[in-house]
Amino acid sequence: MITLTQTAAKKVSDLRLEEGKPESGLRVRVVGGGCSGMSYELGWEDEAGAGDSIIESHGVKLYVDQHSAPYLTGSEIDFVETDMMGAGFAVKNPNVKSSCGCGQSHTGRQRLELELPDGGTVEAAWAAVVGRHPELARYRPFTLFAIGNDYVDPDQTLRPGDELCLFPPVSGGGG
Repeated sequence: MITLTQTAAKKVSDLRLEEGKPESGLRVRVVGGGCSGMSYELGWEDEAGAGDSIIESHGVKLYVDQHSAPYLTGSEIDFVETDMMGAGFAVKNPNVKSSCGCGQSHTGRQRLELELPDGGTVEAAWAAVVGRHPELARYRPFTLFAIGNDYVDPDQTLRPGDELCLFPPVSGGGG
């Protein structure tokens, strides 16, 4: 599913010791936001949540929630140093269609502008997307919705200017 390079695993181990969290694992999430539509969040985790996948890579436990898992399949986390961005973790994700130069955000699909009536919901936006891309209809049970960095329910009412991110799975799901 997702792995760490040896360099990243060593950096995680070093950081755990520096921060007094020698037994903590690494939570890896995909969230709405970033300059390309989706971004990665990394943080310390001590125990799995409901529906989490737990992967061990080079002695480090990785915790991935069920919503992020389809987007992270086949990904590798590395620790890199560059002149422009400094040092940090970079996610090499084979599922992304495009990403920006920061290496922290990506997009899997094109951007669509939709006109919805006042009081339109997230589900209405999904219906409009499917109207343009009928091949996505089968992914509805597996699709996540986010406004900014927050996941939202399908019955959420959209306000003018809301930027809704739709996350159909990049692999699997829907048959």
